Amino acid sequence: SNHHHRSSSSKSRLYAGFRSSLIALGLLWFLSAPRTAAQQHKVVVMLLAQTLLTSSSQLVEAKFFQIKSIHKFFVFLLLTVAVSQAAPARALLPSCIQSPSNSRVPGKASLQPPAAASCIGVLRCGGNNAHSIEKSNQTSRMSRIREAIFPIYGEERKKFFLLGSIKFFIVLALVLSRDTKDTLIVTQCGAEAIAFLKVYGVLPAATAFIAIYSKMASMMEKKQLFYATCLPFFGFFALYDVLIFPNAAKIEPSMSTVMSYIGASTGGTAVVSSIISHWTSALFYVVAEVYASVSIGILFWQFANDVVPVSQAKRFYPLFAQMSGLAPIFAGQYVVRYASRAKDFSSSMHRLNLLLVASGIAICILYQITTNYIASQNNEVDVIASAS
Repeated sequence: SNHHHRSSSSKSRLYAGFRSSLIALGLLWFLSAPRTAAQQHKVVVMLLAQTLLTSSSQLVEAKFFQIKSIHKFFVFLLLTVAVSQAAPARALLPSCIQSPSNSRVPGKASLQPPAAASCIGVLRCGGNNAHSIEKSNQTSRMSRIREAIFPIYGEERKKFFLLGSIKFFIVLALVLSRDTKDTLIVTQCGAEAIAFLKVYGVLPAATAFIAIYSKMASMMEKKQLFYATCLPFFGFFALYDVLIFPNAAKIEPSMSTVMSYIGASTGGTAVVSSIISHWTSALFYVVAEVYASVSIGILFWQFANDVVPVSQAKRFYPLFAQMSGLAPIFAGQYVVRYASRAKDFSSSMHRLNLLLVASGIAICILYQITTNYIASQNNEVDVIASAS
């Protein structure tokens, strides 16, 4: 009867162990969250192996007298594996456990598997490792949060911030030029002039730009092509701020002069007359529209696709969008707190164009720094590859 009682007790402990292992497997699946299916399978297989080893040791009466409850073993196993989702759990367990000194049954050879005996040694220590386990668990949780929010590490951060800054200033110039062009046309020519300029101004200008860009792309290197695309836009914005806008009243014809050549100012003729009499603002509108069409797609994404590999693109590109989203906020605060407080409209336009030109200069400087940095990184990789 005593033998039957011990057998029933052993079976009860075995069933309790299997129940705890199933609970541990379910919780571990969500807590450890490995990135790939291969890592998930590795963790699950390891847990099953540890469970079978523990259960087999119970069947041969290894006597887990050091553990008050079999549930503690599986809770510890769960926390140990959940500490790090990157390292295989099979290699993680031996590094944090110590073999007990009295794990042998008196008079018999030890029948405990090494992994089970080692885990008993840790649990026998009581709360000595509780603080380190809790600290490691918190560190792992914080690393997972950081990976979800900002998965950029080491040397990648410099490359990311350089590229992200280029896009920030490109979008900043886009926002400033867009708001400025709309203000100029609506206040001087009327809202109806926008549709006319888009069809008869922007469309031909964009077509001509694409033709010229295609020709330059076949003749220039990528670095030269970037500067040849970027500099004309910001050169025009600087020229408009320094020379064209301050002398607009001198170089623009009056409305009466335009009407004397066109005729009666009715319907579409009135719109055309208004555009001609404010041709400097119309020119600014067309250039700003073309810049908006080519800035992000050609200036930034073409460069980013050349220097960012696929492994980094999956992490970089979503953050580029978040970083460039700060540009409209900065532009709005600049207009409200600085540009709009100028004494007159001319001074306000000067302040807007000042930041617009400064953004272009920042784009060119950051592009130069980024290309030099990436070239140095590639050279280091080539040196290491040749040495090996």
